[in-house]
Amino acid sequence: MFFLRGELDKMDQLCLHHIELGVKDGSKLIQKLTSQYSFKLIATRTSAVAKQWVLTTGQARFLLTEITSEVYEEIIADPFVNLWFDPNRLGTNGSERERNSKLNYDSAFDVAIQVQDIEKCVKKLIDSGVKCLRPIQCHKSDQGDVKTATIVSCVGDVKHTLVQSNGYRGLFMPGFAPVTSDGTVNTTSVNGSHNVNNVHLTHVDHVTFVCEMGTLSDVLSWYEKHFGMARFTINRDEDEKEGMVIQGDNIGLRMMAFEYWKCAEVGLTTPSRNQDRITFVLAESLPCQGPSQVDTFLQQHNGPGVQHIALHTPDIISTIAGLRQKGVKFAEPPSCYYMEEGKLEEIQTIGLKPELLKSQGILIDMEADADKQDSADTHRYLMQKFTLPLFDRDTLFLEIIQRCGASGFGFGNIKALWRSVSAYLSKSGSQNL
Repeated sequence: MFFLRGELDKMDQLCLHHIELGVKDGSKLIQKLTSQYSFKLIATRTSAVAKQWVLTTGQARFLLTEITSEVYEEIIADPFVNLWFDPNRLGTNGSERERNSKLNYDSAFDVAIQVQDIEKCVKKLIDSGVKCLRPIQCHKSDQGDVKTATIVSCVGDVKHTLVQSNGYRGLFMPGFAPVTSDGTVNTTSVNGSHNVNNVHLTHVDHVTFVCEMGTLSDVLSWYEKHFGMARFTINRDEDEKEGMVIQGDNIGLRMMAFEYWKCAEVGLTTPSRNQDRITFVLAESLPCQGPSQVDTFLQQHNGPGVQHIALHTPDIISTIAGLRQKGVKFAEPPSCYYMEEGKLEEIQTIGLKPELLKSQGILIDMEADADKQDSADTHRYLMQKFTLPLFDRDTLFLEIIQRCGASGFGFGNIKALWRSVSAYLSKSGSQNL
């Protein structure tokens, strides 16, 4: 069954609490996110085994974790360090060195979500067969208490930390010290919503997981069963059983998308009315298509995981221009994109200047919300652009997206976006690894 967004609007939606990134060099990524992407460092925590930093842009929150200990037992004992691997998958016979080698890559490994009743939620998840990596813990402070638990997903190294923070008045979580603009610790709260040099990123629009070939339907079923998630159509060209299939020009890709929605069984909640609900997108390569960016990710990431995080902006033209000025590098669309049949007419119909979009390499699609094209407002569209990878491997990258009434993903844009990533990988030689 397909659950479209119009139906989901009637329900209380889930928004993510934060995304945690395991990093080899936290200072390097902090420098990149703050100087190039206008993120703001708002909180920090240092323990015997790790350094952690919280960065925000608008309502999007990234938690960076850098492991500093080599003692496995000490690492798993830290209540705020949710390892980006599952120790249960490593067995008990591996050496300390072999186990710690799993830490030596960068990854967005934890998509944390808010819950209303963590005890009820965790019990139901465990009863339905979900593995709990960290049991429920209560973090106390004079600004209120926060309860957390971490479960293992069915997608590679992806975890979901469940957060119950009802009534918590602090900045992020107990144990994290607020940071002032000059980088020093302060006891006052810090507002992470800001607009710097025309770069305005408001919230996480969606998170895309890369899956092993042939597993996409199983992953979707897992989230439907355990979290009460609902699938929705990406585009009018999507097949109910097969999903969105894109083939040709060195692209062999299958995609499906789904959302969280509140249900009595799981008890998910929305922490902010201003933040759009979170969407998960799944992608897998197709057989007999040759190497693709999906295969490159699986190889360089050591398996499935978070491939990219999309950040929403209310003004993509100014934001992309501002990001370029700050040194952000992008995967550029194919030169023929703006010459495709109907594209110029589409841009002019919307009322935008083709030369302006082309100068910034911004993709645009009016058909993203095809199921509502018969409504009075037919000028629903979205604009998108991908950055190059954040790390030294061709794994995690960011997408900048602006939605103007559109809720899906345009077929033409998906092809162009993935062609641009493929072109970058071919140039860098990653697909030949």
